[in-house]
Amino acid sequence: MTSQYLDYAKAVREEIFQHINQPLWYQKSIQDVSKVVIILSSPRSGSSLLFHLLSHTEQLLSLNGEHTTYYKLNGYSFPFRNFQSDFLENPKISKSDLKNFSRDFLSSVGVGSEQVISRPEELKNFTQLMALRLPMQWPQLGMSAEQWLGYIAEACRQYFYEHSTWNSSIFLIDILKRLLIYYPGFNPFYYDIKPSLLKSHFPNISYPKAPPNPHFCIEEPPFIVLKPRRCPTSEEISSKPWLLKASIDAFRLPLLKQLFPNAEFKIIHLTRLPATSINGLYDGWSHRGFFSHNLEGIANLAIPGYSDLYEWGKHWWNYELPPQWKKVINQPLEYVCCFQWSSSHQVILESLAQEKANNILRVKFEDIISSSQQRLLTIGRILEFIGIGEDNELKKVVEEMQPVMCSVPADETRWLNRKSLILPVINQKSIRQLTNELGYENR
Repeated sequence: MTSQYLDYAKAVREEIFQHINQPLWYQKSIQDVSKVVIILSSPRSGSSLLFHLLSHTEQLLSLNGEHTTYYKLNGYSFPFRNFQSDFLENPKISKSDLKNFSRDFLSSVGVGSEQVISRPEELKNFTQLMALRLPMQWPQLGMSAEQWLGYIAEACRQYFYEHSTWNSSIFLIDILKRLLIYYPGFNPFYYDIKPSLLKSHFPNISYPKAPPNPHFCIEEPPFIVLKPRRCPTSEEISSKPWLLKASIDAFRLPLLKQLFPNAEFKIIHLTRLPATSINGLYDGWSHRGFFSHNLEGIANLAIPGYSDLYEWGKHWWNYELPPQWKKVINQPLEYVCCFQWSSSHQVILESLAQEKANNILRVKFEDIISSSQQRLLTIGRILEFIGIGEDNELKKVVEEMQPVMCSVPADETRWLNRKSLILPVINQKSIRQLTNELGYENR
């Protein structure tokens, strides 16, 4: 079923690509990119929030969501090509795969914050972007490119008939309502939209916990809500830094350097108090999202606190799959989460040891969510590191910061509710050593 869903998504996207006039990938390649700014961190360390903040500046280009889906589409993901985990030890990318990656990245890149759609061409570009994304979120629906484009066009007409202002979440909800008519088993609660808003539009649908697809997820929920953004010019593709973020990239820096062979890499190593990150991972394993790998037929999970609570918990893995993951498939969930946190940072540190010091900036997430003044200072450090200046749009969004992609709102003391579980985990000698190395000696 895995290959069936991938083949479907690739075929539908290929057909949609043919509808796009004068696309960027006819003019440029990601080989033309001159600078990449990448955020490396463990999952649940606040990288989504930092990416969200920085993506508002017009001085950076950024993707609409994480690029993990493109690894899967192109077969550079476990368990394809005999990969044993999410750690890919410098695999060689063929010319044809590089071309496909380039088109995937260029089809998703945008500039700055959400824009108001005011011209037919802008609406057309956005609907095509939606049509490229939805088959990766719902491959099991098996809809054709023509059907996706038709549903989206119908939703556009109805939306602008009923509304005078643009709201990306409401527009997506209109599309989901149409899908629900023809696919009654479809559940809209997998999107990164406030549950209360979804419930007001879908009062008779229950909040899900199981994976949206019982076999394979190309995009891992919570699914992103696409927003219309300005498409970069051909010149901007090569002249402006690209901002990238995916927690899986803790294990993928050599691969990214193959994808962007001519780019200077500026690396932001984002850290967070381990107890808080591990607690966030623990929350996420019981959330409706973050289903990364179906291990059915590969391994049987017997994780107390997860496998014994959920039917799918015997074969669905959440978040990244680190090297040597099989050694924790029988351990309690808090130890699995600690293993995921520590593995990510250990590999990041090993990768950074090979980089020039002036291309690395370590940032503590606590400095982003503390006071407004500290947040502005921290963002200022990051902008100086990248080599760009502050602008009004970025300053505004930093001052009015809102959480994104959170299973629950950020609270740096919430881990104390699981103190009896988490303290023994973080007090292991190897974890204390890593904690100290990351700058949390007294925490």
